[in-house]
Amino acid sequence: MLRRGDIVQAGEKYWGAITALLNIVGELKNVSHYSHSDYWDIMEMIIAETRDDEIRRLFATAEKMHANYYHGFIRKENFPSYTKDAEKLIQKIIEYIGKIDRDIAKELTRK
Repeated sequence: MLRRGDIVQAGEKYWGAITALLNIVGELKNVSHYSHSDYWDIMEMIIAETRDDEIRRLFATAEKMHANYYHGFIRKENFPSYTKDAEKLIQKIIEYIGKIDRDIAKELTRK
């Protein structure tokens, strides 16, 4: 998708991957994970537990990628910096999941 230059769709795929991981966290922690507000609550929980404030910025970047799906404001030449942040956030969430359930984290990183 990204090779074809469709950054709108690519950004939304990153958002989908991130929210899928947040849904896993929600299930593992038995917290609500059905709304955008729930996702922020989960992110704040992760930030508090890990003491990693960078996660807040990374999630805000991911939200911009999601908003871009509706508004198309991210320029193609800037998109690589967004994907770098999204991939970093994905890795951090997987690491967090690994502290709760190593088996699930292994499955998430299996190629």
